[in-house]
Amino acid sequence: MFCPEVENSALVVIDMQNDFCLPGRALCVNGAMGCLPKVEEAVKYARQKNIPLFWVCREHCPTGCDIEVTREHLFLNGGKGTCVIGTEGAALVPPLTREQGDHYIAKKRWSGFFNTHLDSVLKRMGVTKLVLAGGGK
Repeated sequence: MFCPEVENSALVVIDMQNDFCLPGRALCVNGAMGCLPKVEEAVKYARQKNIPLFWVCREHCPTGCDIEVTREHLFLNGGKGTCVIGTEGAALVPPLTREQGDHYIAKKRWSGFFNTHLDSVLKRMGVTKLVLAGGGK
C-alpha cells in the first residue's frame, strides 16, 4: 500500500504516456505497463490526501525542432516522431487522467527539472519530500 508522509510531500508521475508505455511504441519502456496499477494507486492516494500531484510529461513540436540529437531520427525522413504535442502518443496512458488541481510540467529532455518550472513550483509550495512514480523496472 502507498502511504508516504503527507505533510510537505508531492507526488511526481513521470512519463506515463502512451509513447512510453504501450508495447510496440518507439520509446516503450520495458515494464511500464506492469507499473501502471501502482501508479494508479499512488495517484488515488495523493488525491484522497490532497497531496500535490504533478504530471511530468514529454512534449515535442511536430517538426522535432526541440528534440535531443539521440532521438532526432524519430522525426527525420517523414517520421512522425514521439510525444508530439496534442497527439495520442503524448497523452497519458489510460486509465490515468489529469484532473482539476493537478499540476502539469512539460519537458523536452530526460529530467523534469531541466529547463522547466518544476523546482520553483515545488519550492513555492513548501514541498520538501517527493514521491516519484513512473514506468520502468
